[in-house]
Amino acid sequence: TNSLPWVVEEMKKEGFYAEVVSEDEYDLALKHGFQNIIYNGPVKGKRTFFHALEHGAIINLDAKRELDWLLESGKKDVTVGLRVNFNLEEICPGETSAGEEGSRFGFSYETGELKRAIDRLKDMGIALSGLHLHVGSKTRSVAIYRGLAKMACRLKEEYQLSLSYLDMGGGYFGG
Repeated sequence: TNSLPWVVEEMKKEGFYAEVVSEDEYDLALKHGFQNIIYNGPVKGKRTFFHALEHGAIINLDAKRELDWLLESGKKDVTVGLRVNFNLEEICPGETSAGEEGSRFGFSYETGELKRAIDRLKDMGIALSGLHLHVGSKTRSVAIYRGLAKMACRLKEEYQLSLSYLDMGGGYFGG
């Protein structure tokens, strides 16, 4: 994700997908001619959400309202993932940005919110394509990414998911 036009243009030349987290970034990606867009983030606008659905973007759902919008759209042939919220601090003590409080983003595994979101997609006749596991971390420790990967495997098995992608991140570069 980046909102600097020269960086966006360079990534496009290299064949990258645009991964956007806001309406501004979504519009910038369109302005630069991206065909392949991954739409993440908890503050998607309804206008760009519906545009992304219509134009085949990968959309990682972050909240119940986005499930509501998906239902409202009536579209079934979409590529959607769910942002997973789980207690990574338990696995990597002292390494997550959210700490003991946990993240406020995504669907919580521990409260059953994630399972309800998976079930709701099934009820809508929509296949879950992927899992979105982005976390803020204080470190670039391999343990963070190992924890994310283990949770992805656990969820795939526990919920018998057939996934086409995993979107993991939280700071591969810098620091």
